[in-house]
Amino acid sequence: MKRLIPLFVASLVMTTVQGQVSMGHRAGLSIASQRSEKEDFLKGRGIGGRPMDDPHALMGVSSALVVEAMIKPYIGVQLELGITQKGRQISEKNFDQGRNYYRLRLNYGEGLLLLKGTVGKGSVKGNLLGGISFGRGLSAVERGKFSVDSLSGEVVDRRDSASIKELEDRFIDFDDVTKGFLAPTELCWVVGAGVSFDIGRSRIFLEGRLNQGLSAVYNGKLNEPDVFNRAILVQAGYLVRLNNRKEKKPVSPDTPSW
Repeated sequence: MKRLIPLFVASLVMTTVQGQVSMGHRAGLSIASQRSEKEDFLKGRGIGGRPMDDPHALMGVSSALVVEAMIKPYIGVQLELGITQKGRQISEKNFDQGRNYYRLRLNYGEGLLLLKGTVGKGSVKGNLLGGISFGRGLSAVERGKFSVDSLSGEVVDRRDSASIKELEDRFIDFDDVTKGFLAPTELCWVVGAGVSFDIGRSRIFLEGRLNQGLSAVYNGKLNEPDVFNRAILVQAGYLVRLNNRKEKKPVSPDTPSW
C-alpha cells in the first residue's frame, strides 16, 4: 500500500492544476460473496467432511477518504483510500445448531482510482463511476466448527471431541509463499452510480457500487481453484469544495491607444 501513495499524490497533482478539488468521506455496507468455476470448493466441508450449504452473502463495512478533482464541469477523477470487508458465509448460526456454519471475513486496505462523470444541472445531479482498486490484505479470520482443514481437506486431530461443539476462530495470513494462505494483494474493477445533493460548498451523496476481483483470493500454493471476491457497496458520504475550477479565458487583443 505504501507504494501506491506516491502514485495517488502524482495523480492528484496532475488532475488538480486546472480542476475543482473536493475532499470528504464515504461509509456504508459491503455485501460480499465469492465466485469460482469450482463452486463445490466454496461450499467447504462440515463436521465429518459432509458438504455444507450453498454460500450466503456476508455483511460487512466499507469506508474511505475521498478526493475529487473535476477537470471539466461534468467529468473528473476521484481518488480514495480506505478499508473494505469481503469474504463469504455458509449457512446460518441458528440453523442445525450452527453445525454447518462457516464464515471467512477478509479485511483489505484499498486505494481506488476512478473516472467520474456527472449528469444533470442544478443542485441535484446523477453520478457515474468506473475504475480500478488496488487492495492489500490486512487481516483474515475464518469462523466455524472445524473437523477438517478448510483448504486441504486433511482431517484435524481432535483429542477432545467436545472441541468441535462450539464455533471457533482461525486466523489466516496473507502470504504468497506458504501453502493454504491468502494472496497478499488484490486487483479489482469497480463500477457504480448514485445521486448527489449540493448544499452550499458541500455535497452529500448516495451511491451503489459493484467491486469485482480480477486476481485470485488464495495464493495457489495448495493448488486451490481460482476464487474471486465480489462486493456490492451501498454507500453514503459527503464532499466539501476546496476551490473553484479554473476557467481559461480567451486572450483579447490589446486595445490600441489614440
